[in-house]
Amino acid sequence: MTPADVLAELLARVDASKGQAVFIGAQELSEWPAAAVAALKKQKLLVPARPAASVVCPGCERQCVMPVQVIPAQASAARAFVVCDKRDDINRVNVPIAHLEQWKVNRDASPASMAQALGCPIPPELAERLPRQSDRNAAIKAKYAELRRLGRRNFVKEIQRTVPGANSLSDRRIRDIVKGR
Repeated sequence: MTPADVLAELLARVDASKGQAVFIGAQELSEWPAAAVAALKKQKLLVPARPAASVVCPGCERQCVMPVQVIPAQASAARAFVVCDKRDDINRVNVPIAHLEQWKVNRDASPASMAQALGCPIPPELAERLPRQSDRNAAIKAKYAELRRLGRRNFVKEIQRTVPGANSLSDRRIRDIVKGR
């Protein structure tokens, strides 16, 4: 896998997420080029996320997604497992704690910032489909100006609801865009 492959994978996942958070397991990240992962983490385009609440069960070939049970560390190290209810010959399947670690794509990460961190251009077929950050920011500023003329004070939620691509931005980021930062 090359940095260009990493970029294509990230952009495809962000595009498919429709504004929802994009999580990547530490196990999958270990298969990506170390330099690419380090660059994404250094630029805070990948940020730590809470441990996974469900995993693909390693108990059999079915690859079922199952909720994880965690026994907190007390006298010994923490342990995690899934309880298989799909087969009679499998019950409790141990899951390494390291498999619960995951990372999240930063909500403010743009395709351009990801490409720059990885040192490769955005693939043309994806670049055409992705919303341009400058277009989104201009739309946010225009909507803010409209809401201000109407005397509305709670503009952030309205912008997140009505401006395409703004629903994935934090309240603080929208305020920064409005202020020109």
